Amino acid sequence: MKVRKIRSKDLDIVLAIEQQCFGSSGMSREDIEDTLDDGGSGYVAVIDGKIVGFQLSLTDVYRDRGELETIAVLPQFRRRGVGKRLLETSLASCGSRPLVVYVRERNLSAQLLFKSCGLEAKRTIRGEYDSIDEDQYLMRSKPRVAVPLLIQSPALATSMTVA
Repeated sequence: MKVRKIRSKDLDIVLAIEQQCFGSSGMSREDIEDTLDDGGSGYVAVIDGKIVGFQLSLTDVYRDRGELETIAVLPQFRRRGVGKRLLETSLASCGSRPLVVYVRERNLSAQLLFKSCGLEAKRTIRGEYDSIDEDQYLMRSKPRVAVPLLIQSPALATSMTVA
């Protein structure tokens, strides 16, 4: 599995994965483009040349934290470490700052993924959005020491330290 930055030519596939995983409650193409245009970062997980998952984060927007906007993995590739690898990329992109994520109360698999990477539920958010008929948890990682982030490209793997 390789994890690399999202490219503009990936957006159709990224949107298809988002829609397959979240349906009408997922992000639109405009939401995805806006996140990337507004200082967000995105990574895709590639297995055998096929994009099987992605994540979008706002890691350079807030001074005190990074924020995971969405993470999605095709159902047939779940429970293979894809989501964890994408989440670890978000954590590394935050450097020493904590990562914050909002997760739906009934999304137990996402909660377990986040917990496995050191995020803890900090509070319950009730009635925040009209379109969501369930509560959410705000989960947050602990601040940590910045570590090198390995970005893999088809031609060359390079190491970049994210601060």
